[in-house]
Amino acid sequence: MILKTVYSMRSLFFSMAFLFMGNAILVSSAAILLDKMGASDFQIGLVATSYYLGGMISTITSHKVVSHVGHIRSFAIFSSLLALFGLMHMVFENIIAWIFFRFVLGYSYYSLLMIIESWLNTRATNKIRSRILSVYEAVFYFSFGLGVLIFGLGFDSSKTFSISLSFLMFCVIPISLIRVKEPKLPEKMKISFPNVFSTSYLAFFTAIVAGMLINAYSSMSGVYMLKLGYGEEEFSYFLTIALFGGFVGQSFIGGFSDKFGRKIAILSTSAMALCVSICMLFVTKLYLLYALSFFVGMNVFCLYALALARANDQAHSSQIVEVARTVLFAYSLGSVIAPMIVGQSMQWFGALGFVWFYVISLACLVVFASFRPIIPASKRKDFEKQPGTIVNLSDDKL
Repeated sequence: MILKTVYSMRSLFFSMAFLFMGNAILVSSAAILLDKMGASDFQIGLVATSYYLGGMISTITSHKVVSHVGHIRSFAIFSSLLALFGLMHMVFENIIAWIFFRFVLGYSYYSLLMIIESWLNTRATNKIRSRILSVYEAVFYFSFGLGVLIFGLGFDSSKTFSISLSFLMFCVIPISLIRVKEPKLPEKMKISFPNVFSTSYLAFFTAIVAGMLINAYSSMSGVYMLKLGYGEEEFSYFLTIALFGGFVGQSFIGGFSDKFGRKIAILSTSAMALCVSICMLFVTKLYLLYALSFFVGMNVFCLYALALARANDQAHSSQIVEVARTVLFAYSLGSVIAPMIVGQSMQWFGALGFVWFYVISLACLVVFASFRPIIPASKRKDFEKQPGTIVNLSDDKL
């Protein structure tokens, strides 16, 4: 059953692989290229913030496009926008222009994520959904990591963007050429903000911290490595190792949280990440940084999935969609504010400003989680891996 379902959606998996590779190059290259342009750390953070701001707005508005033209055409539209505004980076080397370009890139990429994940949720039955998401998770981590490694080959900015654009344009071809059944059009609805009171306080706060830490790592760790005296190749390994750590962490955190509870899992992962971050305050040796990066990724990259699991444990069946929207909104909010804070912190304190951001954020999460109640095992719902951001656009209630 699982193999048949995956094979029937092979064109979608091929498309998302090229999408993730192309976007990984765009996201990871920004800090390095802006630094070469002479941008300040705060300006680099501002550019990164605009990307995640576009992503946050897409979670509220992009379903309107899908409801008008369908999933396949929407996929083509947003992929084209990604390629077009990626190309614009090669034409204009201006901070203001890059802020606008990154906003459109973020809007388009997160819209594509929601289309993909809606597609997966629609085609996968409850019996095999977790395994389908595991395949998605593997494709995400492998493709994103490969894209980061390609950036680390040290190409100039023109070649970097050309390679990225090639992947982004190619991602439309498999879906366009191969017959694949798309989900039904979502019902047209008014744009509305999520109800932040529909989920638990721990889930909401954990999702904010997850958005801050995960996306600050992918968008600002390049500046951190540069300030330590390393280059693009070392940065690419640093980030790829963190992604591999995230993949490893996702493989066992579900069973752990099902057994001991989401609160204990959140406490354990955040406390371990806090200890590793404190170690990073005193480490500058490259291979030690690689090892620490693995453990940061293994713990921090699980926080979003744990936040969503915690929220689902406390939600009624009629609230599941609203809860998912709320957790995603919190995650996006954290993604928006983090790069500016990290950029300003590094402008004041150098490379250590990046690490102190993690130490303080994780310490706050540990303290907050310590005072929240544990959900009894009888009330916990099944844990599902979440490598990206799951929102079912085909759900009539969204």
